Amino acid sequence: MAPHIILPLLLFAVSSSSLKYEYVEVSRYWTSAQQYCRSYYTDLATVSSAYDVSLLQQAADSSSNKQRIIWFGLIRNTTDWNKWMWSGGGEVTSTFWDTDEPASTEIYGLLIDYKWHGAYNTQFKTHFLCYKVHVVKERMVWEDALKFCRGNHQDLASVASETEMMLMQSELLKHVSSTEYVWVGLRFLADRWMWVDRQPLVYDAWGPNEQPWCPAMRCGALKVTGTLWNSRDCNEKLKDTQSEFH
Repeated sequence: MAPHIILPLLLFAVSSSSLKYEYVEVSRYWTSAQQYCRSYYTDLATVSSAYDVSLLQQAADSSSNKQRIIWFGLIRNTTDWNKWMWSGGGEVTSTFWDTDEPASTEIYGLLIDYKWHGAYNTQFKTHFLCYKVHVVKERMVWEDALKFCRGNHQDLASVASETEMMLMQSELLKHVSSTEYVWVGLRFLADRWMWVDRQPLVYDAWGPNEQPWCPAMRCGALKVTGTLWNSRDCNEKLKDTQSEFH
């Protein structure tokens, strides 16, 4: 029998219908919404692509009490006023501003009918969207991890941007600081790597010694320290370094 790789797994766990966003039906100003997301989830929502915009909409549309105006994690970079960044860190790489937005003095990001608008902290007290990463403290092979996530939560995690990597690392260090790798939803199939949740693979963070386009190992794992991706043998067995996962 082939040996098995045993890793803790990283996944998105949400109660709404969306994959990685949670629509919160609590009215707050932006800074208070940020504190709420960091306390109960991971951070305010980030957006990396049009695909993420569609996921945001799914999360909000799942609420019967959805508001037209919604806070998310966009904030102006105060060290370079012409740039915007994310609440969880990292620069904005794709933008979806509405016409004539934002005004030059506005600081925070707001969704109005899913278009980006600039705003001031106390301008609106409204619902908001959080980004959620959940770390499962169990060890299992990649295929079992996928089944577990889809059966009990939503899916194995995908990584859409540098900001999501930063948020995942922050969450991981709360739970598995001495564990070397965790599973993510990265799989090599049909001669290419893909995310099993159908997130487009437009961002990558392969380790320096990886050969991702000719892999001998075809399951993707995230290295906790340094947040690098590694291709792992789906049937390899690794040493368990944390007794709490035994």
